[in-house]
Amino acid sequence: MATFTIITGSLLGCSVFLARLGLPFLPSSVLVKSAAMAGAVGGSHLGFLGSIAKNVLAMDEQNIGIILLLIATSAVVCCIANMKDGVALRGPEASMTIVLSCLIVGHALAGKFGWFERYEVYILLDTALLSIYLSRGAIRRLLADRTRRRVLVSGAAVSMLIIGARYIRATALVPIGANNVYEQQMQMHRFVTEFYQGPVAVNDIGLVSYRNPYFVLDLWGLASEKARALNSSGANATAYRDLVSGSGVHLVIDYADQFPPDRGADWEKVASMDLSRHCVSVA
Repeated sequence: MATFTIITGSLLGCSVFLARLGLPFLPSSVLVKSAAMAGAVGGSHLGFLGSIAKNVLAMDEQNIGIILLLIATSAVVCCIANMKDGVALRGPEASMTIVLSCLIVGHALAGKFGWFERYEVYILLDTALLSIYLSRGAIRRLLADRTRRRVLVSGAAVSMLIIGARYIRATALVPIGANNVYEQQMQMHRFVTEFYQGPVAVNDIGLVSYRNPYFVLDLWGLASEKARALNSSGANATAYRDLVSGSGVHLVIDYADQFPPDRGADWEKVASMDLSRHCVSVA
């Protein structure tokens, strides 16, 4: 309860600070990446509920998402089946079941999958550890017999390979992904700080703003509430041009396919950047 109070108090304090600045009670970076939270901040109950429903359906479309929901359901059913005179509700198994269920349900309501497989890693690790704890009795019984032990170990290994194939692949691609960031965001940073040395607009803020004394306008909205509002409302090209010109920016570095095609009708293209390797972590 003490930990919960500290975490909740910290989040509320951040929200109050943002509200005093005239901003939404959640950071723009959270609202960009969470449709559910964006719907809550937008004040539309239907939009909020719709975003949650889409999130749950998106989790159902993931193989690992279905497995997580089955694990949560199984844990709750086993906990209820084992209740005797209400003792189970006060035991460690019940507490762990509640934690496990809240984690999985919370991720189903507002979490994400993908994006280089990094957004669901926490839930997979937590679910694995909690499931092992809750199943420790059955695991001990299975390991006690040599034949069943072989079946358990072999089955677990095959299951891990099948379920975790995408994560094994992502781990193997980390070096190329890091190289992508070096060849793209790092070179954008170097160009702005070492050569251009002035305000710039980008739609992948990343390293461009790191140790950069010059103004950076984030067109995607992670660090700009105005840009986030434009993106979420489907604003036209004129609105984006007004945003850029109103910020005193004369150089834009963006992805050509992520904004309306006429957004830069009065802009002049001066250069393009290309990767030397397969693109795995950047747009």
